Amino acid sequence: MGIHKRSKGHALALFAAVLVMSFVVAPTGIAAGQNPPQPVVIDEGVLVLELGGAADRFALYDAGGQEVSSQGISTQGCEVSLASDTVLVSLDPLPATSDIGLFDDGIGVKTKGGGGGGNGQPCGRVDGPDEGLVLALAGDLADREIARAELDIEGKFNVEVDAALYNDGALVATDSLATGTSSDSGPDSADGDNYRWEIDPGVDGEADILFDEIHLTVSTNTPTGGFSLEGGADGTAVGSLGIAGSALDLVDVFDGIISCGDDTFTVGDGTNTAQATFTRGDDDFVKGGGCLDLIGYDLDSTATTTDQTVTFEFETEEAPSWFGTFTWAPEPAAMPVPATKVDGVDLLWCDGFSGTDTATGDPKPVLPAGESWCLITQTSTLLGTDSIQVTQTIYGEADPNFIRPK
Repeated sequence: MGIHKRSKGHALALFAAVLVMSFVVAPTGIAAGQNPPQPVVIDEGVLVLELGGAADRFALYDAGGQEVSSQGISTQGCEVSLASDTVLVSLDPLPATSDIGLFDDGIGVKTKGGGGGGNGQPCGRVDGPDEGLVLALAGDLADREIARAELDIEGKFNVEVDAALYNDGALVATDSLATGTSSDSGPDSADGDNYRWEIDPGVDGEADILFDEIHLTVSTNTPTGGFSLEGGADGTAVGSLGIAGSALDLVDVFDGIISCGDDTFTVGDGTNTAQATFTRGDDDFVKGGGCLDLIGYDLDSTATTTDQTVTFEFETEEAPSWFGTFTWAPEPAAMPVPATKVDGVDLLWCDGFSGTDTATGDPKPVLPAGESWCLITQTSTLLGTDSIQVTQTIYGEADPNFIRPK
């Protein structure tokens, strides 16, 4: 299931010993005609860079504090490779002609033919403004965003470190860390030259800024300085996330939340785009009568000169059941009336009814074998000499992509 990323406001979920699922703006019901619903941000846990332990890795912990997966970090010599079986992040050097290096539990830049810049130690440090690290969500986390970063930075030569934050390739915020004279204390200083850098680009009184990529470089204010990205091996004091390593607080952004019961929401206008109203059913077909409460969703109605599309997506792989009422935008008159396409194939009629949906009180449709959507009713109204308007009611148990001509 794909989720479209959007940069919208959020409230930071606290992470101490245990992460708690946090819902922001959680309506229990959205009346038909309200368009669009309020955006919702859901806490998706924390990604942690862990170095110096049993294994060097990026570890993903869910909103309940349980480990979900990890991406291993290995080295050949001192050159870093990230595991490709599970992909959570990408880590790239600046300049691109260099390599990522790891030395003495610190990540830096390995330049071709040796170590870092003029003051650099091999592999484990970023030296001078011409070098840098680019850390980005990728693979399984490509649809997530970062609400807050807490980085374990080891500084050298009074360095000032700059961070440029990007979302979907666009620069959204910047930050900087000034280390001061203690950053010259040397490699045997334990956490004496380590800094807990808390990057939270929210503005007081305004929604926080979300990002999915961080560029770390030495500031031009301290051109002889250097730094390493570390993962807690020096015992750096923890921050508000309660984590020793470098940590990224992850979120997902959705158009709204579907609660249990008769929950209705609408998108589109029926003139330029399709107007689609969805009502959540009782979920008996997919969950044996259970209910997945508070499911985040994205709902879009769009149109081109030739097609109109309604896309409905959920945060869970197991979507709730729903009833949809569509008033499609006017389309060319044709006989027979073209079928609505759902995920590229013709939408089929339901195979009758069996019982009553307890959430809506409507007869419960029976899906055709192998199908996740079916058509309950359809009417076509002539609008003039060459156009018609199609209205439909549809039942489904998955997140669909509907298309009709326009």
